[in-house]
Order: sequence, then C-alpha cells, then structure tokens
Amino acid sequence: MKQPLIEDIPPLSPLIFVSILILIAVNVWHHALWGDELHAWGLTLASPHLVDLFLNLRYEGHPGLWHLLLWCASSVSASPVAMQLVHIVITTGIILLIAVSAPFSRLEKALLLLNYYLVYEYTVIARNYGLALLLAMIYSRVRAEARDRPIVVGILLGAMGNTNVYAFALSGMLGLEYAWNGMIATRRFANVGYARVILGGSIYCALMLFCAATVWPPADISHHSQQPIGAQLHDAGRFGLQLLRTAVAPFFPVDLSFPASFAFPGNIYENGKRVWLSLALLPVIVIALGITFRRQPRFLLVIGGTALIAAGFSFAVYPSAIRHMGVVFTAFVALLWVIRAESRVRLMPASRRWNPESIAVLGLLALGALGGGFALAGQWMRPFAVNDAVVRWLAAHEAPDMALVGFPDMRIEPVAVLMHRRFYALDCRCEDSYVRFLNRRDGFTEAMVPERLEEAVRLYYPRPVVLLTGDPLAEETRTAIRARGLALTERIHLTGAERDKEMTIFEMARR
Repeated sequence: MKQPLIEDIPPLSPLIFVSILILIAVNVWHHALWGDELHAWGLTLASPHLVDLFLNLRYEGHPGLWHLLLWCASSVSASPVAMQLVHIVITTGIILLIAVSAPFSRLEKALLLLNYYLVYEYTVIARNYGLALLLAMIYSRVRAEARDRPIVVGILLGAMGNTNVYAFALSGMLGLEYAWNGMIATRRFANVGYARVILGGSIYCALMLFCAATVWPPADISHHSQQPIGAQLHDAGRFGLQLLRTAVAPFFPVDLSFPASFAFPGNIYENGKRVWLSLALLPVIVIALGITFRRQPRFLLVIGGTALIAAGFSFAVYPSAIRHMGVVFTAFVALLWVIRAESRVRLMPASRRWNPESIAVLGLLALGALGGGFALAGQWMRPFAVNDAVVRWLAAHEAPDMALVGFPDMRIEPVAVLMHRRFYALDCRCEDSYVRFLNRRDGFTEAMVPERLEEAVRLYYPRPVVLLTGDPLAEETRTAIRARGLALTERIHLTGAERDKEMTIFEMARR
C-alpha cells in the first residue's frame, strides 16, 4: 500500500521564502517586457469574447490556458502590469509549494529556488511556461498522497497540456506512466473504482483533444511561425544537435558568452565550445539521472521520451530556445518529487543522507543554480529589451497622432502594445493591434521597403509617420527610399539590450 505523505518535510524558513519572493518581485519590476510577452497581451486585448480568443489562437502554436488567464485579467485592466501580476501569483504558488511541501532537503530546496528557471526564465518572464511548472508540481503533490485521485489527476495533467506544446508532450508521458502504474505495476486502480478512473481519463482526453484542436495549424499559417513539417528531416546531424541541446541545457542553463549575453543558454546551433562542453557534460548528466531514478526506471523513460519529443518538435516544426527545453527540467522536478515521496528517502538518518542519489541530485541542482546566478547578475547589467526606452522616447519627441510604421512586425508590435495603439507592418502591408501569423507576411525582404513605405506614407498623409526598424537600414535602402520622394530622417538608434537588441527610429515625410 502506498505510504501517506509524512509530516517531517523540512520547510524553508519564512525569512528565506519571503526573501526569494522579494527578489523575484524586484526583478519583475526591473524586467523590460519583450516581444513574446507583449504579443500574448496584445492578442488578448484584441479578443473581446472567448470565441474571438479561440479563433485568434489558431495561428499561435500555443494552447490557450495562459491566454485565458490573461483574458480574465484584461477585463480588469488593459495595462500589461495586470499580466505580470497574474504571473507573480503563479510564481508565488511555485515557491510556496517548494518551500513548504516539496520532499527535498533544505539545501536541495535552496538550490532549486536559485535555479535559472526559478529565478528568471519561468518567474520573471511572464509566459505560459511557469504555469506548466506549477501544474506539474501540483500533480506531483497529489500523486504523493495515499489516496489515488484520478479525476483530479486528469484535470491537472489535461490543464498542463493546455499551457504549451512542450508541456503537452510531458503531460502525455506523465499520463502514460500514471496509467501504467495504476493498472499494471500496482493494480491500485481496482481499489479506486474504475468508474472514477474512466471519468478522470475521459476528462484528460477531452482536455488534450481541445489542446490539439487549438494548436493545429491552419493552411495559411506563416512559415515564420512554423516551418514546413519535414523541411529538415534529411539533416540527421542537426537533429542530433537538437537532442544534445535538449538533454544538457535544462541542467546547465549557462550562456558561455556572459557578460555579453545571459538569456540564451543552450543556443548551440553551430559547432564551437558550447557543443564540446555539452558533449562533455552529457554523460555526467545521464549518469546523475540514472542514479537518481534507479529505483524507478520508467521515470527515466518519461524524461527521455519528453526530451526526444521536444527535440523532434524543435527539429521538424519550430526551433527551440531555453524556455522550451525547460520541459525536461520540469519533468525532472516533478518526478523527483514523486520518487522522494514514494521512497521516503528523506527519513534516512543524517549519516546516510550523503548517498549517491543525494549527491547526484545536488550536483544537477548546483549546475542549475549556477545558471540562475548568471541570470540574476546579467539582467541588472543590461535591459532585456529596448521597447520601454522606445516608448519613452516617442512620447517625449513625437506628435501624439503619429502613425507607427515599421518592420519586422514582431519588433515593432511590443512598442505599439505598450502604447495601446495600432501599427502598420511593412511585412504584410497591413494595420493591426498585434501580429497575426498569416502567410501574407512570408517572403518579405528589405528590398521591398521603399515601395511599401511609400504606400504607408501616402495612406496616412497628412499624419506624421514614424518608421521603426529592428536594425539600421542599409545605405542602398535609404537611397531607394529618397528616390521615391520621401524624406528620411534618423532620430535615434537604441541598442544594448538582450532581446529586441536594436531599434532605429526615423521620421518620414513627403518631399
């Protein structure tokens, strides 16, 4: 019979808990919102009804649970601060669960809370990945209870699958493991009652099907959002590189270019020192995972299967970043929680707690905490994005009725969202309040700028037009613009940020 969760979990002191919360809250206040965060907020503001929200999500490649929370928040305030407050609530839940309920030692909890994902990627940046981590940990907490609750498990895993496509893969692996454990390994579902098991499974399947319906790409989706499936299937070496990144980066989230960058650990698209270091770390990480889960080998299958699916998706559909690869870290934390609660290793005498498993876990957590330290330092050394600086400059120097025109659309969108106004994207020759990932934006090049810019100036005349470009315009582009009778005056070039690295602001006029 499954052992009940016992009461000797060592909680962190309230001082450390509050200190971590304050640390993250200060960094959220300091964090400059970037494109992906503000894109989700802009989409939500453009969706007055839930049906509109679902229809707009078709082009996102993301399911809608995070957007649903934002949609509720947007009914209270149109300020993106509301989005950040929602995320702080999620972050507080994550930290509280670890501090109070996680079956880890105090040292393990401290290292976990200093992990790159816990102090930065999934807490400071307001996106859907932190929500997936929270739901995974709640699932582990429920799984650790003496009484099986298949209906609650179905809801939790189904909800987690609706946060992002990588969590969808992890949810599927956890669901398979839970079903196998209950029906075959322990046969404990017989004690629960199969009616409840079937109901829980039905709820789970319905939620996962809803997720699949939400993210299924329509025919006119942009190839900037999703490359043609199978376009790189001939490149086996690139898949190996994706798999290497997905296996190593979640446990060693350190950007080796620091202090030049702090936010791109794991971006090893080409040969170099990152690849060689990852190859050296790979056997260490695999051995540490093997030692940690040696009593439950199927947990290794869950982690390995999740990594394989994530790497395959990155290879075939959309290139992954550190936030996506964090699904492997999420799997590690959730399964470590389960195995600790089931094996009751925390009851060992102090003299036996420095065993191979605890050393392996502490080693993996220490690597992640190293990445957290780099991220904490880096975000105070440079802003994460220039969008706030652009908005402040425009408010101070440009006319209130100016028309925002620019390219690429994803770089000018956050400025428009922060200013609560529409923008005209040269990529698609369209005006909107957020970027719609339609294939009308495919095939755009800078050579098209002069003609499309002339159209935009004519469209908005006599309103003043401000041109925003992600990078400085090439001299031949500037010459071609002037040849069309347009006066192009560069006002300021903003740079030095981690994301949205550069923004150039021009004033446009007809000569």
